[in-house]
Amino acid sequence: MRLLTAARRLADMMGSRSSEETRGLVDGPLQAMPLLAVPRDDQSAMSRVEYVAALDALCREVAELLTARFAGVGSST
Repeated sequence: MRLLTAARRLADMMGSRSSEETRGLVDGPLQAMPLLAVPRDDQSAMSRVEYVAALDALCREVAELLTARFAGVGSST
């Protein structure tokens, strides 16, 4: 949870200086992710299983963005 909180804080600071693609991730899926994976009684909240699936998807999106952005950076070939 601390990492997700830190990621959101960092995203808040970098959003206005980011590329459109990064800003889309920062303003969309990251902000939509609840900070706590606590199932609620109401029907509007995510279940723990849905939360874990959404967090996994967010991590994949971040990895894809970073790979696309930095693939080959610093390589000598």
